[in-house]
Amino acid sequence: MIIYEHYLIFIGISLFSMIIALILRKIKKNEKPIGRHEKLIRNIILCAVGYYLIKFALGWRLNWYFEAILILTLCIYFDYLIIVKKKYSHKLQDIYYPARLLLVGIPIASFVIILLIGGLTLGFGYGLGCFVFPVDRTYGEQRVYKNLYIYKSEECKNGFVFKKKSLCFEKDIANIGGNYGSTFGRDRGEDDPITGYISRNKDTIFISGQNSRANYREYIRILILKNDQLLIQVIEPLGTEAIDVVRTEMIKI
Repeated sequence: MIIYEHYLIFIGISLFSMIIALILRKIKKNEKPIGRHEKLIRNIILCAVGYYLIKFALGWRLNWYFEAILILTLCIYFDYLIIVKKKYSHKLQDIYYPARLLLVGIPIASFVIILLIGGLTLGFGYGLGCFVFPVDRTYGEQRVYKNLYIYKSEECKNGFVFKKKSLCFEKDIANIGGNYGSTFGRDRGEDDPITGYISRNKDTIFISGQNSRANYREYIRILILKNDQLLIQVIEPLGTEAIDVVRTEMIKI
């Protein structure tokens, strides 16, 4: 599920913080930059670079809402120190101002481009929003087994995503795409969980759209193997006894 409203609020607060800081800078008396505590901001930048390297290289990430609050807190804090209080040198300010403008400008420009493409393509271009806006990775989240969770994904296509969670970090490990209605049945009620009903029989976990697997077309079967390995299968019944394994995915938790 793509996050639109909350992401725009995030951009708005970030822009508002910077505008207020620039106004306060103008009305304050001219002060000479102090140039102290630059080690602090350097260490924070290094931590941020390290986090994003881990995020893109290994896939581990923070929950988007937690990450957004953390970024906003740092932006407001450094807007006050660097723009208002001028506690850093001109050299550091020359780096901070462009970076701060890009943090606000790139999302706004991307949003405008998506609107233009969507208008020119009669709405088809709006699907590119999943590449611009963040995705809610808690939509319909349920615990499946140990640190394995499932959530509903709408990142450019319908489907379900399995992820591992450790403390405040999480990582996608398997994407079960395809038609949502086909996978969990076409007669699901509004009160049925978004990611289906989860049940376990010994070393087999079933995820289905309804309480009884006999009432729908497909379901997800997870076999618990040795060494914390799981075999995820999308099953389609062919008759009373026969089944067809539509898709198979092996993961380790």
